[in-house]
Formats: sequence, structure tokens, C-alpha cells
Amino acid sequence: MRWLYVSMLLLNGCAEELVFSTNKPVLRSGQPVVSSGDQAASFGNATAEFELAGRWMTERFRAAQVSKLDLLWVVDGSDSMGEEQGKLAAAATRFVEALGSRGVDARLAVTAMDLTEFDSGCLREIDGHRWFDLGVNVALATERFRRAVEVGVGGSTTEAGLVAGLVASAQDRPCNDGFHRDQAAFSIIFVSDEDDQSPMSVDTARRWLLARRAQVHAVVGSDQRQLAAGIRGCISPDRWPQIAYADLSAEQRGSLDTIATVGQRYRALAAATGGVSVSICESDFAEPLARVALAAAGVRQRYGLHLAADPQSIAVQVEGQIVVRSEPGMDFGWWYEEEGHSIVFGQTSIPEWPARVAVRYLAAQ
Repeated sequence: MRWLYVSMLLLNGCAEELVFSTNKPVLRSGQPVVSSGDQAASFGNATAEFELAGRWMTERFRAAQVSKLDLLWVVDGSDSMGEEQGKLAAAATRFVEALGSRGVDARLAVTAMDLTEFDSGCLREIDGHRWFDLGVNVALATERFRRAVEVGVGGSTTEAGLVAGLVASAQDRPCNDGFHRDQAAFSIIFVSDEDDQSPMSVDTARRWLLARRAQVHAVVGSDQRQLAAGIRGCISPDRWPQIAYADLSAEQRGSLDTIATVGQRYRALAAATGGVSVSICESDFAEPLARVALAAAGVRQRYGLHLAADPQSIAVQVEGQIVVRSEPGMDFGWWYEEEGHSIVFGQTSIPEWPARVAVRYLAAQ
């Protein structure tokens, strides 16, 4: 029996990732007996079949270095988004500061999710400009960006964010011509209190994003509460965690700033492209958006694996040194998230460029 060696080149929004995977079947039971034939093999006997546990995989990555970055914000303009747009605008300065701390030449642009308007798919124009270069005049660019993210309400209630991002980032629209710069990394940040309703599968969207070398980040609903039968999400401010949402009074519900369903599709794409997801139910967006900025600027906390892994089998090395496993949310080490098949590093253990990361694991069946 021959083992297969597979070499794959995957692309993400920040840099190339070389992923080397070695397929080696692992047996949990039974005694394999290989004949002298070229590939002929018999395993056990007719009444004692072996069980295949999986294949050992080794994937290797390199931490990214981002010097030039084009950032497209796709913001939900439905009626329920007034409070959230205000929080975005209030956190604009902190977002720009976080980008500046990495020395990134960033270009910011904003579009709305509503594709029913005459100029839908166009980047929002502020003072005659459709994008805002922090490297030219950071104060003026920040102010224009702050105004741009308040896209207004009253838009379509069919929040097709993925399609809106695809249309706005295409290079065939005269209104957006010139946004993309040569040699610039590209990130899309989705902001919505509803999950994506685009008429495309997540896998189709993922392939398109990888082809564009785009990294996704998401400011969307988190999985904190049962909102209705089969529907989960979050609320803000959550003053009554001990009371089920269904049991809140009309007055209590009326006092909420945000009621958001889980943005599962956005979160899955963020995980698959190495981006981050933060909750739209945060009372203040400043630090969550700083996390998004740092991730877009190359401070990569999450590494998505090609296949689902047996969590107990995973071993992680950075520059040849074993990194300790920790618990989710800790400041050090790493942990595994099944969503996106991702290795996530604690803040003090995030690999910096040009560090190389190796992950060995048993592929789950």
C-alpha cells in the first residue's frame, strides 16, 4: 500500500500559506497484513474488520506582513441598525489608531448592503471622495470614514451582505474604479444584526474570497441567548441574563438597543479566511474594532485548517518550538475552535512575521 504526499498552495487575505499535508491512515483495531503485490492488501479476516481512525495531517503557515491594506466596510442599512451605526462612527478613531500602531498604509471605503437603490454597489461618496487614505491625511480620512459608516436606515430588510461586498469590490464598476491598489492586502468587514441572506452558498462565497485573496472580518450577532424556537443571538444591553428572552416584558424589550441573530455565515467565512468576529451586541465598539484592525493589519490570531481535526490529537509549533494548549479566551497558548476548524492563539502567543507555524493533527472522520 502506498501513502500519498500532497502539496497545496492556499491563499488568504494577507499572504500566501504553504500547506503540506501527508495522508497516513491510522488503525484503531485489527491487524493489517500487506501482501507482496504492488498495492494488494488484506486486513484482518472476514469477521474482524479494522476501523480507520483518520489521517495524520501536517499544515504549515507563515505569519503575514502587511504594509499596504485596502479595507472595504459593508454596513447593514436596515431600520434596526441606527444604534449600531452610531457606535461604529464613535469607534472610528480607535480603529484608525490600531491600524496606525502597525504602520500600515490603509485605504478605507464603505458600501451599504442595500442593493435596491440606484447607486447600490457603489462606494459611499463623502466630500467627493469614495475612499479615504490614512497615509495622505489621517485626520481628514478618519472624519470622512466616520461619516461614511453611518449609511442610514430604511434600506432593504433582505441583508445580502456577501453579494453587496462582491459587487462593490468588483473592478468593473466605474463608480469604484481605482479603489484596489497593486500589492495591497484586501479585507472586507461586514456589519449587521442579521445573518447573511445572499443567494449563494458559504462554500461558493469562500472560493470567491480566496480567489480574490480577501480576508473577512465580522461585526455581527453572537451566540449568547435563545431568542425564539431555533433562533439564537444576543441583546444589548443585557440587563436580565437570568430571564429568558421570551419572558421579557414589552417594556424591557423596548429598552434594548440591539437585538441580533447569530451572523453564522459571516462568522464561518471570517474563520475560514483567518479573520475575526466580534459581537455587535457590545456596548462600546472601540476595543472590538481595534481587534479587527490588528487582525486586518497582519496580527493573525486564527489559522483555519484544511480539514476538521480530532481536538485531542492537535500539536502546534511556532518556529519549531511547541506551544502549550490553553483554554478558550486565555491570553497565552492556543485552543481549537470547531467553527472554521481553527487554531486560535492567545494574545501574548500570536506569531509575528516572519514566524512559521506548523500544526499536526488527526483528521476527524
